Amino acid sequence: MALPRSATFAIRLLLLLGALVGAVAAGFTAQAWWHHPGLNSLVAAVALLHSLRSIEDPSSTMPSRLLMTAMPALPFQLTVVSNRSPDTAEVVEWRREPGSRDVVPVATGLAWPERTFSLGHLAVPMPMDDPIYRLGRSVCLATGIAIIVLHNLLDPVWPPSQQFDQAPPLWVVLHGQMARSVGPFLLLFIYPLLPWIGVMLFGFGIAPLFERPAAERKTMLLRSGLGLTAAFVAPRALDLYGDPNPWQVQPAGITATVIDFLNTNKYPPSLAFLLMTLGPAALLLAHADRITGFVRETLVMFGRAPFAFYVAHLFLIHALSFLIGVLQGFEPRQFLTIFFYFPQGYGVSLLGVYAAWLTVIAILYPLSRWVAGVKARRRDWWLSYL
Repeated sequence: MALPRSATFAIRLLLLLGALVGAVAAGFTAQAWWHHPGLNSLVAAVALLHSLRSIEDPSSTMPSRLLMTAMPALPFQLTVVSNRSPDTAEVVEWRREPGSRDVVPVATGLAWPERTFSLGHLAVPMPMDDPIYRLGRSVCLATGIAIIVLHNLLDPVWPPSQQFDQAPPLWVVLHGQMARSVGPFLLLFIYPLLPWIGVMLFGFGIAPLFERPAAERKTMLLRSGLGLTAAFVAPRALDLYGDPNPWQVQPAGITATVIDFLNTNKYPPSLAFLLMTLGPAALLLAHADRITGFVRETLVMFGRAPFAFYVAHLFLIHALSFLIGVLQGFEPRQFLTIFFYFPQGYGVSLLGVYAAWLTVIAILYPLSRWVAGVKARRRDWWLSYL
Protein backbone atom coordinates (compact mmCIF):
# COMPACT_ATOMS: atom_id res chain seq x y z
CA MET A 1 0.00 0.00 0.00
CA ALA A 2 1.52 3.33 -1.06
CA LEU A 3 1.95 6.04 1.53
CA PRO A 4 0.14 9.36 0.92
CA ARG A 5 2.37 12.13 -0.42
CA SER A 6 1.77 14.22 2.69
CA ALA A 7 2.93 11.33 4.88
CA THR A 8 6.09 10.72 2.88
CA PHE A 9 6.90 14.41 2.98
CA ALA A 10 6.45 14.49 6.76
CA ILE A 11 8.63 11.40 7.17
CA ARG A 12 11.37 12.86 4.99
CA LEU A 13 11.25 16.14 6.84
CA LEU A 14 11.40 14.52 10.29
CA LEU A 15 14.23 12.15 9.38
CA LEU A 16 16.25 14.88 7.70
CA LEU A 17 15.87 17.07 10.76
CA GLY A 18 16.93 14.19 13.00
CA ALA A 19 19.86 13.38 10.74
CA LEU A 20 20.92 17.02 10.79
CA VAL A 21 21.01 17.13 14.58
CA GLY A 22 22.77 13.78 14.76
CA ALA A 23 25.28 14.85 12.14
CA VAL A 24 26.16 18.00 14.02
CA ALA A 25 26.70 15.95 17.17
CA ALA A 26 28.91 13.44 15.38
CA GLY A 27 30.98 16.21 13.84
CA PHE A 28 31.60 17.94 17.14
CA THR A 29 32.35 14.58 18.74
CA ALA A 30 34.97 13.68 16.16
CA GLN A 31 36.46 17.15 16.29
CA ALA A 32 36.68 17.24 20.09
CA TRP A 33 37.64 13.63 20.88
CA TRP A 34 39.63 12.39 17.91
CA HIS A 35 40.99 15.69 16.52
CA HIS A 36 40.72 14.29 13.04
CA PRO A 37 42.37 16.59 10.46
CA GLY A 38 40.13 18.37 7.99
CA LEU A 39 36.91 17.94 9.97
CA ASN A 40 34.94 21.01 10.90
CA SER A 41 31.42 22.07 11.77
CA LEU A 42 28.39 20.71 9.96
CA VAL A 43 30.23 19.84 6.76
CA ALA A 44 32.45 17.31 8.50
CA ALA A 45 29.53 16.02 10.54
CA VAL A 46 27.38 15.25 7.52
CA ALA A 47 30.26 13.49 5.84
CA LEU A 48 31.20 11.53 8.93
CA LEU A 49 27.96 9.82 9.76
CA HIS A 50 27.94 6.57 7.84
CA SER A 51 24.46 5.97 9.21
CA LEU A 52 23.04 9.35 8.16
CA ARG A 53 19.92 8.49 6.23
CA SER A 54 17.15 10.33 4.40
CA ILE A 55 14.12 8.83 2.68
CA GLU A 56 14.14 9.55 -1.03
CA ASP A 57 12.10 8.26 -3.93
CA PRO A 58 11.69 9.36 -7.56
CA SER A 59 9.10 11.96 -6.54
CA SER A 60 11.27 13.59 -3.89
CA THR A 61 13.26 16.80 -4.20
CA MET A 62 16.47 14.99 -3.27
CA PRO A 63 17.46 17.10 -0.28
CA SER A 64 20.78 15.32 0.19
CA ARG A 65 21.92 16.31 -3.31
CA LEU A 66 20.92 19.91 -2.64
CA LEU A 67 22.91 19.79 0.57
CA MET A 68 25.96 18.53 -1.30
CA THR A 69 25.70 21.40 -3.77
CA ALA A 70 25.62 23.96 -0.98
CA MET A 71 28.68 22.62 0.83
CA PRO A 72 32.09 24.29 0.54
CA ALA A 73 35.09 22.35 -0.71
CA LEU A 74 36.08 19.37 1.44
CA PRO A 75 39.46 17.68 1.95
CA PHE A 76 37.97 14.25 1.20
CA GLN A 77 35.71 12.56 -1.34
CA LEU A 78 31.98 12.66 -0.64
CA THR A 79 29.43 10.35 -2.31
CA VAL A 80 25.63 10.20 -2.04
CA VAL A 81 23.56 7.47 -3.71
CA SER A 82 20.22 8.79 -4.95
CA ASN A 83 18.03 9.12 -8.03
CA ARG A 84 19.27 11.27 -10.91
CA SER A 85 16.30 13.68 -10.87
CA PRO A 86 12.85 13.92 -9.22
CA ASP A 87 11.15 12.46 -12.30
CA THR A 88 13.36 9.43 -12.94
CA ALA A 89 14.04 6.16 -11.14
CA GLU A 90 17.65 5.92 -12.37
CA VAL A 91 20.06 5.49 -9.45
CA VAL A 92 23.38 7.35 -9.59
CA GLU A 93 26.26 8.23 -7.30
CA TRP A 94 26.52 11.96 -6.70
CA ARG A 95 30.25 12.37 -6.19
CA ARG A 96 32.43 15.28 -5.08
CA GLU A 97 36.19 14.94 -5.28
CA PRO A 98 38.50 16.37 -2.58
CA GLY A 99 38.89 20.13 -2.90
CA SER A 100 36.11 20.46 -5.49
CA ARG A 101 32.58 21.85 -5.21
CA ASP A 102 31.42 20.14 -8.41
CA VAL A 103 28.84 17.38 -7.94
CA VAL A 104 29.30 14.75 -10.67
CA PRO A 105 26.75 11.95 -11.34
CA VAL A 106 28.23 8.46 -11.79
CA ALA A 107 25.94 5.82 -13.32
CA THR A 108 25.29 2.64 -11.32
CA GLY A 109 23.12 0.72 -13.81
CA LEU A 110 20.41 0.40 -11.15
CA ALA A 111 16.82 1.63 -10.95
CA TRP A 112 14.71 2.68 -8.00
CA PRO A 113 11.87 0.15 -7.35
CA GLU A 114 8.49 1.75 -7.93
CA ARG A 115 6.93 3.23 -4.76
CA THR A 116 9.63 1.66 -2.63
CA PHE A 117 11.37 3.88 -0.13
CA SER A 118 15.06 3.33 0.37
CA LEU A 119 17.58 4.45 2.93
CA GLY A 120 20.69 5.96 1.36
CA HIS A 121 23.77 6.97 3.31
CA LEU A 122 26.82 9.17 3.12
CA ALA A 123 30.31 7.69 3.33
CA VAL A 124 33.87 9.01 3.51
CA PRO A 125 36.76 6.83 2.24
CA MET A 126 39.44 6.66 4.93
CA PRO A 127 42.24 4.23 5.85
CA MET A 128 41.03 1.21 7.81
CA ASP A 129 43.35 2.09 10.70
CA ASP A 130 41.93 5.60 10.97
CA PRO A 131 40.60 6.34 14.49
CA ILE A 132 37.41 7.72 13.00
CA TYR A 133 36.21 4.13 12.53
CA ARG A 134 35.59 3.92 16.26
CA LEU A 135 32.12 5.30 15.57
CA GLY A 136 30.14 2.96 17.81
CA ARG A 137 29.96 5.42 20.68
CA SER A 138 29.73 8.39 18.36
CA VAL A 139 26.70 7.00 16.56
CA CYS A 140 25.08 6.31 19.95
CA LEU A 141 25.84 9.89 20.95
CA ALA A 142 24.40 11.31 17.74
CA THR A 143 21.28 9.14 17.98
CA GLY A 144 20.82 10.00 21.65
CA ILE A 145 21.12 13.74 20.99
CA ALA A 146 18.68 13.49 18.08
CA ILE A 147 16.09 11.77 20.29
CA ILE A 148 16.63 14.18 23.18
CA VAL A 149 16.35 17.27 20.97
CA LEU A 150 13.53 16.12 18.71
CA HIS A 151 11.16 14.01 20.81
CA ASN A 152 9.26 17.09 22.04
CA LEU A 153 8.02 17.50 18.47
CA LEU A 154 5.64 14.67 19.40
CA ASP A 155 4.02 16.64 22.24
CA PRO A 156 1.22 18.24 20.20
CA VAL A 157 0.33 15.07 18.27
CA TRP A 158 0.86 12.26 20.80
CA PRO A 159 -2.32 10.88 22.43
CA PRO A 160 -2.70 12.52 25.86
CA SER A 161 -2.45 10.11 28.77
CA GLN A 162 -1.99 10.10 32.54
CA GLN A 163 -0.19 7.65 34.77
CA PHE A 164 -3.31 5.61 35.60
CA ASP A 165 -4.99 5.79 32.16
CA GLN A 166 -5.75 2.33 30.76
CA ALA A 167 -7.62 3.35 27.62
CA PRO A 168 -4.68 4.35 25.35
CA PRO A 169 -3.08 1.71 23.11
CA LEU A 170 0.11 0.15 24.46
CA TRP A 171 2.39 2.00 22.03
CA VAL A 172 1.64 5.22 23.90
CA VAL A 173 4.30 4.14 26.43
CA LEU A 174 6.93 5.17 23.89
CA HIS A 175 6.30 8.83 24.74
CA GLY A 176 3.83 8.88 27.62
CA GLN A 177 2.68 7.30 30.84
CA MET A 178 -0.20 4.84 31.17
CA ALA A 179 -1.31 1.72 33.03
CA ARG A 180 -2.59 -1.78 32.34
CA SER A 181 -4.50 -4.19 34.59
CA VAL A 182 -3.22 -7.76 34.48
CA GLY A 183 -5.34 -9.92 36.75
CA PRO A 184 -5.09 -8.54 40.28
CA PHE A 185 -2.06 -6.41 39.37
CA LEU A 186 -1.89 -2.86 38.04
CA LEU A 187 1.14 -2.28 35.82
CA LEU A 188 2.28 1.33 35.72
CA PHE A 189 4.39 2.53 32.78
CA ILE A 190 6.12 5.42 34.53
CA TYR A 191 9.19 5.93 32.34
CA PRO A 192 8.33 6.64 28.67
CA LEU A 193 10.69 4.52 26.59
CA LEU A 194 11.76 6.71 23.67
CA PRO A 195 13.25 9.73 25.48
CA TRP A 196 14.89 7.65 28.20
CA ILE A 197 16.50 5.42 25.58
CA GLY A 198 17.86 8.63 24.09
CA VAL A 199 19.32 9.56 27.47
CA MET A 200 20.96 6.14 27.80
CA LEU A 201 22.44 6.35 24.30
CA PHE A 202 23.74 9.82 25.12
CA GLY A 203 25.35 8.52 28.29
CA PHE A 204 27.07 5.67 26.43
CA GLY A 205 28.16 8.02 23.67
CA ILE A 206 29.98 10.45 25.97
CA ALA A 207 32.00 7.66 27.63
CA PRO A 208 35.23 8.54 25.72
CA LEU A 209 35.15 11.95 27.39
CA PHE A 210 36.00 10.33 30.72
CA GLU A 211 38.96 8.50 29.19
CA ARG A 212 40.72 11.73 28.28
CA PRO A 213 43.42 13.40 30.43
CA ALA A 214 42.07 15.10 33.55
CA ALA A 215 42.80 18.68 32.47
CA GLU A 216 41.25 18.20 29.05
CA ARG A 217 38.27 16.39 30.52
CA LYS A 218 37.66 19.17 33.01
CA THR A 219 37.77 21.84 30.31
CA MET A 220 35.32 19.96 28.11
CA LEU A 221 32.95 19.31 31.02
CA LEU A 222 33.00 22.97 32.05
CA ARG A 223 32.27 24.15 28.52
CA SER A 224 29.59 21.52 28.02
CA GLY A 225 27.97 22.31 31.37
CA LEU A 226 27.85 26.04 30.69
CA GLY A 227 26.59 25.45 27.16
CA LEU A 228 23.83 23.05 28.22
CA THR A 229 22.72 25.34 31.05
CA ALA A 230 22.62 28.35 28.71
CA ALA A 231 20.71 26.25 26.17
CA PHE A 232 18.11 25.61 28.88
CA VAL A 233 17.74 29.20 30.09
CA ALA A 234 17.34 30.99 26.75
CA PRO A 235 14.65 28.82 25.06
CA ARG A 236 12.86 28.31 28.40
CA ALA A 237 12.73 32.05 29.03
CA LEU A 238 11.08 32.60 25.67
CA ASP A 239 8.98 29.39 25.82
CA LEU A 240 10.10 28.59 22.29
CA TYR A 241 10.46 24.81 22.41
CA GLY A 242 11.46 21.96 24.65
CA ASP A 243 8.75 21.56 27.30
CA PRO A 244 4.95 21.14 27.18
CA ASN A 245 4.54 23.05 30.46
CA PRO A 246 4.98 26.82 29.87
CA TRP A 247 6.05 28.95 32.82
CA GLN A 248 4.27 32.07 34.04
CA VAL A 249 4.97 34.97 36.32
CA GLN A 250 3.39 33.96 39.63
CA PRO A 251 1.38 36.37 41.82
CA ALA A 252 3.13 34.93 44.91
CA GLY A 253 6.41 36.58 43.94
CA ILE A 254 9.84 35.90 42.51
CA THR A 255 10.45 32.64 44.40
CA ALA A 256 7.24 31.09 43.08
CA THR A 257 8.07 32.33 39.57
CA VAL A 258 11.54 30.76 39.68
CA ILE A 259 10.03 27.48 40.89
CA ASP A 260 7.53 27.55 38.01
CA PHE A 261 10.37 28.34 35.59
CA LEU A 262 12.20 25.24 36.82
CA ASN A 263 9.03 23.11 36.83
CA THR A 264 9.84 21.17 33.67
CA ASN A 265 8.42 17.83 32.57
CA LYS A 266 10.21 14.66 33.69
CA TYR A 267 7.78 12.00 32.40
CA PRO A 268 8.68 12.03 29.56
CA PRO A 269 11.89 14.00 30.23
CA SER A 270 11.60 17.12 28.12
CA LEU A 271 14.54 18.75 26.40
CA ALA A 272 14.34 21.57 28.95
CA PHE A 273 14.40 19.12 31.87
CA LEU A 274 17.46 17.31 30.51
CA LEU A 275 19.33 20.53 29.75
CA MET A 276 18.46 21.81 33.22
CA THR A 277 19.83 18.68 34.91
CA LEU A 278 22.67 17.54 32.63
CA GLY A 279 24.21 21.02 32.44
CA PRO A 280 24.78 21.45 36.20
CA ALA A 281 25.73 17.75 36.43
CA ALA A 282 28.53 18.34 33.91
CA LEU A 283 29.75 21.32 35.95
CA LEU A 284 29.81 19.18 39.09
CA LEU A 285 31.66 16.38 37.29
CA ALA A 286 34.27 18.87 36.14
CA HIS A 287 35.30 19.23 39.80
CA ALA A 288 34.71 15.61 40.85
CA ASP A 289 38.43 14.85 40.86
CA ARG A 290 38.79 17.06 43.93
CA ILE A 291 36.84 14.52 45.97
CA THR A 292 39.17 12.01 47.62
CA GLY A 293 39.23 9.29 50.24
CA PHE A 294 36.19 7.48 51.60
CA VAL A 295 33.66 9.83 49.95
CA ARG A 296 35.15 9.28 46.50
CA GLU A 297 35.37 5.51 46.96
CA THR A 298 31.77 5.37 48.19
CA LEU A 299 30.41 7.38 45.26
CA VAL A 300 32.33 5.22 42.78
CA MET A 301 31.08 2.08 44.50
CA PHE A 302 27.43 3.13 44.26
CA GLY A 303 28.03 4.10 40.65
CA ARG A 304 29.19 0.56 39.88
CA ALA A 305 25.97 -1.01 41.17
CA PRO A 306 23.25 1.44 40.10
CA PHE A 307 20.43 -0.91 39.14
CA ALA A 308 20.95 -3.21 42.12
CA PHE A 309 20.66 -0.15 44.38
CA TYR A 310 17.60 1.12 42.52
CA VAL A 311 15.63 -2.13 42.75
CA ALA A 312 16.56 -2.73 46.39
CA HIS A 313 15.68 0.80 47.45
CA LEU A 314 12.11 0.40 46.19
CA PHE A 315 11.51 -2.48 48.59
CA LEU A 316 13.40 -0.78 51.41
CA ILE A 317 11.53 2.54 51.29
CA HIS A 318 8.21 0.70 51.19
CA ALA A 319 9.24 -1.26 54.28
CA LEU A 320 10.28 1.97 55.99
CA SER A 321 6.91 3.49 55.12
CA PHE A 322 5.26 0.69 57.15
CA LEU A 323 7.41 1.57 60.15
CA ILE A 324 6.88 5.33 59.88
CA GLY A 325 3.15 4.86 59.29
CA VAL A 326 2.72 2.68 62.38
CA LEU A 327 4.70 5.18 64.46
CA GLN A 328 2.33 7.89 63.22
CA GLY A 329 -0.70 5.88 64.31
CA PHE A 330 -1.83 4.37 61.00
CA GLU A 331 -2.81 0.75 60.39
CA PRO A 332 -0.16 -1.36 58.61
CA ARG A 333 -2.74 -2.61 56.09
CA GLN A 334 -3.13 0.98 54.85
CA PHE A 335 0.34 0.67 53.33
CA LEU A 336 -0.29 -2.52 51.38
CA THR A 337 -0.60 -0.46 48.21
CA ILE A 338 1.38 1.88 46.00
CA PHE A 339 2.44 5.12 47.63
CA PHE A 340 -0.08 7.13 45.60
CA TYR A 341 -2.78 5.67 47.84
CA PHE A 342 -1.09 6.09 51.23
CA PRO A 343 -3.49 7.57 53.83
CA GLN A 344 -3.97 11.30 54.04
CA GLY A 345 -1.84 12.88 56.76
CA TYR A 346 0.99 10.39 56.39
CA GLY A 347 4.41 11.84 55.78
CA VAL A 348 7.41 13.63 57.26
CA SER A 349 9.00 17.05 56.99
CA LEU A 350 11.71 17.94 54.51
CA LEU A 351 14.30 17.28 57.20
CA GLY A 352 12.72 13.86 57.72
CA VAL A 353 12.98 13.18 53.98
CA TYR A 354 16.72 13.87 54.08
CA ALA A 355 17.07 11.64 57.15
CA ALA A 356 15.23 8.82 55.35
CA TRP A 357 17.45 9.32 52.30
CA LEU A 358 20.62 8.97 54.37
CA THR A 359 19.16 5.94 56.15
CA VAL A 360 18.41 4.17 52.86
CA ILE A 361 21.93 4.88 51.59
CA ALA A 362 23.49 3.55 54.79
CA ILE A 363 21.37 0.38 54.83
CA LEU A 364 22.08 -0.39 51.15
CA TYR A 365 25.81 0.31 51.43
CA PRO A 366 26.78 -3.34 52.16
CA LEU A 367 24.63 -4.72 49.32
CA SER A 368 25.97 -2.19 46.81
CA ARG A 369 29.55 -2.82 47.91
CA TRP A 370 29.08 -6.58 47.50
CA VAL A 371 27.53 -6.21 44.02
CA ALA A 372 30.32 -3.83 42.94
CA GLY A 373 32.88 -6.37 44.15
CA VAL A 374 31.26 -9.22 42.24
CA LYS A 375 31.22 -7.12 39.07
CA ALA A 376 34.92 -6.31 39.55
CA ARG A 377 35.86 -9.99 39.93
CA ARG A 378 33.66 -11.51 37.23
CA ARG A 379 32.74 -10.73 33.65
CA ASP A 380 29.37 -12.49 33.26
CA TRP A 381 27.35 -10.60 30.65
CA TRP A 382 24.29 -10.23 32.87
CA LEU A 383 26.27 -8.44 35.58
CA SER A 384 26.53 -5.39 33.34
CA TYR A 385 22.80 -4.82 33.88
CA LEU A 386 23.27 -4.45 37.64
